[in-house]
Amino acid sequence: TDLFKKFNDDKLSEILTVEVLGNPRSENPESLKNEFLKRGFDAKNAHTLSEALKLIKKDRITVVCGSLYLAGDVRGLLTEICGEKTATE
Repeated sequence: TDLFKKFNDDKLSEILTVEVLGNPRSENPESLKNEFLKRGFDAKNAHTLSEALKLIKKDRITVVCGSLYLAGDVRGLLTEICGEKTATE
């Protein structure tokens, strides 16, 4: 199944790609961003998770796609920034 067919651009305002450092199996974020751009999505590349979190819109739902390691890293950063309750809501 084509990953991109699962997204509906009416519901998705922006896509941020970021490299997962230290993981050789991580998809190249620039390539992934270009695939989304080719399909008409607004996509940007962030160089770090911290940068990506600063770029997300606060009034939007944020979906993290990737490994459990990535989700754990994002949760840890959100806990530092927002506190435990906000990071797990």
